[in-house]
Amino acid sequence: MARVPLQQTPQVGLEVGSAPQFTGGRVEPVQDTVTDDIQRFSKAQRNVADIAIKLQEEYNAAEALKLSNEVDEEIEKEKNNYVMTQGVNAVATVDKDSGVTVYDTAINNINSKFAEIGEKASNSQIKFLYENIASVKIKSATSEMTKHSIKEQRKYLEAETTAAIDNHKKATIQNYQTFQDDEGAFKLNYIAGLQRINEKALQKGWEINPESGPISSQYIEAVNEYNMEIFKGVIKNFETDKNFVESKAFLESLKGFIKNPKEVAKIKVSLNKKHNNFLTEKIAINVISNNKNQNDGQFLSHINKLSTLNSNNNIDNNNGGSVEDGFNSNDELIDTTNNTLSEKIELLEKIKNQSKFYDPETTTRLIPQHQPTHLFAIQRLGVKKADAFYTKAKSQTDIDTKKYKEDPTYAKKINGQIIDNYNKLITEEVNKIYGRFGEGEYAITVANDLEVIKKGINYDFSNETLNINIDSVTGLRPLEDLKQQLKDTITEPEKLKFAIEDLEIKYNKIKTEREGIYNESLVNAKEIAFAEEGGWKNLEANGIDINNFKEEDQTILKNGHPTESDKDTVIDLERNPAEVANNLDSYSHLLSKGQYTELQRYQAELRGENKVIAATVDSDMFDTSLIRFGYTDIVDKITDDKNAKDQYNFKFDYKQIKDAWKNRIDEVQTSTGKKLKRTEKQELLDEILADGVISKRTRKGIFGVADIVIPSVALEEDQFEDAFVLVGKEKVFVKRIKDEVRAYFIAGYEAAGIPYTEQMIANEWVLHGKSKSKKELLKFKEENNL
Repeated sequence: MARVPLQQTPQVGLEVGSAPQFTGGRVEPVQDTVTDDIQRFSKAQRNVADIAIKLQEEYNAAEALKLSNEVDEEIEKEKNNYVMTQGVNAVATVDKDSGVTVYDTAINNINSKFAEIGEKASNSQIKFLYENIASVKIKSATSEMTKHSIKEQRKYLEAETTAAIDNHKKATIQNYQTFQDDEGAFKLNYIAGLQRINEKALQKGWEINPESGPISSQYIEAVNEYNMEIFKGVIKNFETDKNFVESKAFLESLKGFIKNPKEVAKIKVSLNKKHNNFLTEKIAINVISNNKNQNDGQFLSHINKLSTLNSNNNIDNNNGGSVEDGFNSNDELIDTTNNTLSEKIELLEKIKNQSKFYDPETTTRLIPQHQPTHLFAIQRLGVKKADAFYTKAKSQTDIDTKKYKEDPTYAKKINGQIIDNYNKLITEEVNKIYGRFGEGEYAITVANDLEVIKKGINYDFSNETLNINIDSVTGLRPLEDLKQQLKDTITEPEKLKFAIEDLEIKYNKIKTEREGIYNESLVNAKEIAFAEEGGWKNLEANGIDINNFKEEDQTILKNGHPTESDKDTVIDLERNPAEVANNLDSYSHLLSKGQYTELQRYQAELRGENKVIAATVDSDMFDTSLIRFGYTDIVDKITDDKNAKDQYNFKFDYKQIKDAWKNRIDEVQTSTGKKLKRTEKQELLDEILADGVISKRTRKGIFGVADIVIPSVALEEDQFEDAFVLVGKEKVFVKRIKDEVRAYFIAGYEAAGIPYTEQMIANEWVLHGKSKSKKELLKFKEENNL
């Protein structure tokens, strides 16, 4: 409906009695005014209609713009929401049945809003205008969203292709053990990954067809990166398995695939070093574990001995392979690459039993002392040659059979000749197979190990005379013995150095662990044994066998707490609060029951790391203060040789002084009701240490006794008899000052709040005429105006 403004015709009213409103001028002839009026009215009507139409159009445009602005906001919001989505989230299907995507949903939402807002138009003209205006925004938003959809579709495809490449790469690495199987999971995944790389290249427009031009550098880089990551991953997996033989085979299989020879060479060097270290570590741990005797005629004892030899765990047999656990990696007849140690031992025993010397149907036998060498020959040369060479070695020896049986000395001599002949024959054959001297180091290593085995031969051995020095707690032989065993077999300096270092680490770790287990068991046993008189008899009822402990520890368990504590132990614990807090139980057999109980209370006070630290600081402060006041003898003696003859007095002094300090701290804290600060503790200690007297003591580096200054609190009552101070050059024996005189001086100091010392009392005593009584002292004061 058109909207026309209200027309008001202006009127001018005439007042009553006013003069007629005439104007002067010419008198015009009568005209046709009716026709003119009609024309003027018609024109006015047309003008009004034009204005109404124009106003309607303006209104329509305004409302159309309003609706358009409203839909613009909705379109912008929907568009922004969509273009913020990435990858699969921008192109995913939201309804599998209809196939509607996230993009479709966004477009549909825009169209719905467009239609919904269009229904608000007041007339068709406004709706027409609205649709024309909004369509521009819709086309712009749709265009932007379409571009985003295409872009994210490509990104999604590329991301999924990249993910597929990574998955195939991971699967290839995970199936590393099948790398030599043409139909195995390794190669299937490897090839599938390369196919995905080709797909990625097509997506990115990389040239991969050599007939169309040079291959894309980006494509070549992608393939090389794929190969290198698989290469490194597989090598790492083989290293984790300690399967260096397979890792080297894999390395060889990749020739031509890896385009970075320097990287391959670098990894090969690293691989060889790790392999060599691994084999050396095996030798070290085998040396630690070998507590058997090679002469006992037992197969496992022979295995233990041979496992410690350098030639049986060697990176290079000079014949294209390595040796691990006595087996060649390149043995065409026997493949032990993936065998466990137990499987290898079982296999070797079966091979050994093929020898004529172990055939139950024959009577030909080896003496136990020669069996390790024969087994070593089997490992290096095979059963047939090992048997043949031993037979030949024996035939080369002139033997008086009767004398051999009857004369042990003669038999020993003959056996020595046989083993020398046997070693020579083995060495000659080893040189043929593994390289001659000067050319093949491995042959030299084998020859050396033959001598190592020979060195261990004992023709006087019997199980009754078995004498191996083994620690009863750790089950280990002395470390130096084990080091010597390594030195005997390993001749390469670098390998020997690494072997000894590794041996020490493993040895100390095992020793610490086993001693810890033993000590823990002993502490538990002591807790039961010390609980009451004869408590050790209750061990069995608590599942503890006293025979599992060393004889000296069995004695400790039976004796219980000592009557008196070991002074060294008490002082050591005094100086080391952390040991009290963490390991007091280990010292219970060195402490009297009372002392142990007291230290247990102290241990309870040390709960928490900060308290241990605070106690350690106090202990260090005590020692430092002793030195600062010149009492170095006390500190030196308690840290010197425990067996020194003058130890006792100084240890006793140390304990007395420290106890006095603790008591003084307790007194002050009890009286004040507050805990003392460190500086306040230091002041109390300074007062104690400042109160020094001269006493008789044995001094370091001086024969007999000598006068030394020592805090008075360190003296027992009887020791005061000889204690003195110097007033000028005069000796004043503090005990000779009468008690009532001392008490008078002390009362004066206390009343004034002044800390006093024996030196101060002696000075006053001399000043007051060395009075023998309080009465005499007061008289002297009066007479001398003191």
